Amino acid sequence: MRTTRAANATGGNAFMEDSLPRAVIKFKQGIGRLIRSKSDTGRVVILDERVITARYGRVFLAALPEGVRVEPGVEKAE
Repeated sequence: MRTTRAANATGGNAFMEDSLPRAVIKFKQGIGRLIRSKSDTGRVVILDERVITARYGRVFLAALPEGVRVEPGVEKAE
């Protein structure tokens, strides 16, 4: 993970190389605080539709632990 300054200096994509990886790490840490063992249960509600509509959203979804069910749309979550 390069810094934003390093990515910009070499013509890279600072968002994809720095901001996104940092955001995904924080996302995973937050979920890890909710689900600490296989017997734990919990719900994470992501209200930002970009996790589904933006190309980078799949990076967040891929970071979810194995076995996590994704239900797009608030109406489906019970």
